Amino acid sequence: KYFDNVFEIITDVILNPKFDEEEINRLRDQRLNSLLSMIDDGDYLSDKIFKKNIYGNTPYSLPVEGTHRSLQNITREDIISVYENIFRPENLIIALVGDITPDEAVKKINEKFSGWKNTPAPELKVVLPEAAGNTKVYLTDKKGAVQSSIKAGNLGITRDNPDFISVNVMNTMLGGYFTSRINKNLREDNGYTYGARSSFSSNKYSGDFSVVTEVKNDITSDTIREIMKEIVKMREEFVSDEELQNVKNYISGSFPMQLETPNAIASKVINLKLYNLEKDYYNTYIRKVNELTKEDIKYAAEKYLHPAGMTISIAGNVGEIKQSMKEFGEVEVTEENIIKQ
Repeated sequence: KYFDNVFEIITDVILNPKFDEEEINRLRDQRLNSLLSMIDDGDYLSDKIFKKNIYGNTPYSLPVEGTHRSLQNITREDIISVYENIFRPENLIIALVGDITPDEAVKKINEKFSGWKNTPAPELKVVLPEAAGNTKVYLTDKKGAVQSSIKAGNLGITRDNPDFISVNVMNTMLGGYFTSRINKNLREDNGYTYGARSSFSSNKYSGDFSVVTEVKNDITSDTIREIMKEIVKMREEFVSDEELQNVKNYISGSFPMQLETPNAIASKVINLKLYNLEKDYYNTYIRKVNELTKEDIKYAAEKYLHPAGMTISIAGNVGEIKQSMKEFGEVEVTEENIIKQ
């Protein structure tokens, strides 16, 4: 019953933003204070240095929350320029889910957006990151830290990659849910951590694979060794029929929960357009998952897991762990001034 009022507000925000100086300054201060608190968080530090090095000289290497330097230097004119370049009719995707017909939806959209005219857009130059040739370890010092925050992985895949479903199933088995191999190894078998997980973060132009966990200083190298062991095993051995079926059952059972709300459905619909997926992608998803074979899983692991070219980022007590990290590759210690930029 509030649709007309809410839609009026949404369209006004999109078409007529003010970007008041007072609001910009307030948000800038909030972000700067947030960064000050995050600078002591191990997970944040390991993630920041991981992305900086795995994505190199590309936008994906930059933290979305900003940096001290960028937040202090940003101006209202910068924000307006970004708005004019990105918020454009040709970039707009609208998904409406609920008690509304297609004709009603199109009418509402035309009423509000028909006067929004296209203007020549700047050419988009996409710079892609390059995969690491060898494994390298990046250490960030947290003085007095009693545990290491680990994030290790390699470049991954884009969201529209045709192997996305097989990669997702493979990763679920490796470290994507509670009974995964990595979590079982590190949590149950060795008692190194309360939890460990792996994931593929897939974006429009690039993506990454990573394993994340936290362990005590003295078992940091043992943990890395076990992570590598599970990755190599996934690449070199076929999974069992039972393990593959268990993961299929888990994904098939949890997928409907991703479509329980109108907002969740709208997000899925937008993904179809944003990532150029097939229109029937979600209708055929479960069938495609259940058609996968253990040969498909091994192929995905061999193609997209690269234990010989890993980026390993660890935030912790560098003095205690640096020597043992040389086992895995060249070690580089991140300077404190880089972290605080």
